[in-house]
Amino acid sequence: DEAAQTLEEALGIAGRLQARFEDGRGLDAATSVIGESVGVHAIALLAEAQVRSGHAQDAARSIENWQSRTLRRSYGSGEDISAHDLILWAEFAGAGLVTWVVGAESSVVVFVAPDGTAEGAPIPRGRRAIEAAVRRLNEAVRGNDRAEAERLGSEVSAGVLPPSISKRIDEARGIVNARILFLVHGPLERLPIEFLF
Repeated sequence: DEAAQTLEEALGIAGRLQARFEDGRGLDAATSVIGESVGVHAIALLAEAQVRSGHAQDAARSIENWQSRTLRRSYGSGEDISAHDLILWAEFAGAGLVTWVVGAESSVVVFVAPDGTAEGAPIPRGRRAIEAAVRRLNEAVRGNDRAEAERLGSEVSAGVLPPSISKRIDEARGIVNARILFLVHGPLERLPIEFLF
């Protein structure tokens, strides 16, 4: 809890700096103090601290709030993402949502159910390893090597979806006419999700 509080304070300082720079220079959506100065790994550390202290829903909110902050502000939304927003998104999908933050050395994934319950897990892989795995999977998909794509899909799935999260996704997939919303960031933006299942 103490680590989460300290990291939230640090990110809060970075967020205020970002807002001040945006007002002073008219920065575009691609410029981010969070990404360039504080680092996405600070968000990963915060999310991991929140998950380890039993606050997985807070971790999901932190992940989405900080990683989409600059883009949201460029579209005129200065409000933070709330836990209620996440629950609405999970309800809209019908079977929940999954979000990740990929840090330099480690990552975090969180599943949020439509009823607001959440489960998160740290991933002992960072940006470089996940980027390489996604690149190999995409190469197999583009090369029409179905067998290799399925093998690599299983490998990537095991790497970015720890067993507890995979179990929640499998349970959610059993809900009739419901979808799961996958909120991907960083190297996972290029991940062909369908090959994970």
